[in-house]
Order: sequence, then C-alpha cells, then structure tokens
Amino acid sequence: MGYGLETFELWTWVMYIAVIVGFEAWFIGRWYGHSWIGSLAVSVVANSLSAFCCAGVGGGFMHQSVLGTQYRPKPFPDALLLFTIFSLVSGVAEWFVWEFLRFKLRKYQSVLWRSTLAHLLGVPIGLFIFLLPPRPYHMLEGRTWYERWLHLTRVLEKRFPLAIEDDKPLPPVRTLAELLSKLPGKTTEGDLISSTSPEFGRFSFGNEVGRPIGEFNPGLSGMKCDQFADHPTWIIRSKEKGFPRGIAFDGSNVRLTVDPNKLGYK
Repeated sequence: MGYGLETFELWTWVMYIAVIVGFEAWFIGRWYGHSWIGSLAVSVVANSLSAFCCAGVGGGFMHQSVLGTQYRPKPFPDALLLFTIFSLVSGVAEWFVWEFLRFKLRKYQSVLWRSTLAHLLGVPIGLFIFLLPPRPYHMLEGRTWYERWLHLTRVLEKRFPLAIEDDKPLPPVRTLAELLSKLPGKTTEGDLISSTSPEFGRFSFGNEVGRPIGEFNPGLSGMKCDQFADHPTWIIRSKEKGFPRGIAFDGSNVRLTVDPNKLGYK
C-alpha cells in the first residue's frame, strides 16, 4: 500500500485499496462462510496490519528504484517485482489476523494458502488499476525530477570548471546534452537522460527521453572563467509550477539554487 501511495496517482491508490479490501473479504472471509460485514471488518484490520509490516520491512525500497537508480528508475519492472514481494509478505502477515480471529469454519483447510493466493491474485488486479492513466507514475516522476537535478549538479560540479580552466572558452553548445557531451570526462547515458524531464508511460523501463528538464543558457558558448567571476551565471533553470530552480556557476563553484536572482528571473 505504501509503495503504491508513493509511486502512483492518489485516486488510483484509493481505488486499489477499496478493491483489494473487498476482494480479500470475498475471496477469504466469504469463502470460509462468514458474513460480508464480518469479512470486510477483518479484511480492513488485516490490510492495516500488513501495511505497517511492509512499510517497516521494505520502507527503504519505497524511495528508490530496486532495478535502476534514483535518477533513472525502471518503473514497470520495479512495480512488478515489489508488488510480488510485498504480496507474499502481506499474505503471511494477514494470515495471522484471519487465524487469530478464527475466521476459519472449514477446519480441515488452512487459511495460509488462501491468503497467499489472494495476495498473488492481487498483483495483476493492482497493476491494472494503477496503470489506468497513460502516465501513471505521478509521485515517482516528482521524486525522479528532483533526483535528476541533484545528479546534474554533481556532474557539473566535477566537470564544468575543468572546461574553462587555463582561461579556455566553453565550446559552442545549444543544449545541456551538447554541453555534457563536450565537457571533460565521460558522459554516460544516465547523464543525458538526467537532462530531460521524467515522463514514464505505463510499461516504462526508464529509457524515455522527455522534454528538457529546464531552460539552457544559450549565452554560455565561448565564455571564459574571468567572465563568470563578476556575477553568478546560470547554466540551466526551470520555473516548474512557479517555483524557480536551477544550477549556477560563480567562477569557482557550481551550485543548485532556488534564488531567482542567481537564475536571472526578475
């Protein structure tokens, strides 16, 4: 549950909770002969307990990509893997609730297998609900956008000053991707993808190249080190949702900043 809340659209998460609680009440409680009200009550208690258990056991996985990186996640493979793992953990955790509350009229059969099967069946049900929007990874995109800014800052901190040492002018460039490819040092595919905004489709493996993550400063071409010393010069900037953010160079250090003056916003 926690992973779904931190990855997908809020409305799909609410729909998922309602469907899963009802499905498990029917698949476990009703199958064992209990009323709808009693089955729903136990399903709510069981799912609340498993939500806390999964958050405690796998909370760290909710903030990062298991199969990718924080700035280049693999949304669909991560979702498939984590949903499967969490379903097995939840199946066992909720089995204790159903057993403890004695929701087992057919004494000769264990609730464990039924609880585990219900949660494994919940994986395709959950994915179907969460992947309804064409770009379903809303919360993940927000975190990835922030992580890409941090990654770009780290890359430019190391490589940008090297490009203008010994009073060398910056090469002529028109985009951030061109700048990264011409800076001293190795430019990875992850660096180039980080220069774009995360836009993940339903079955995304994180390889999409979206629109530029920000506005690139076209005035950087040909600039020398002494020209940066007079005042901070922005390299790339964005005013996403009205909030300024960008990377600026002051002649000695590259910094991620939210100061509109350093980013040229008046």
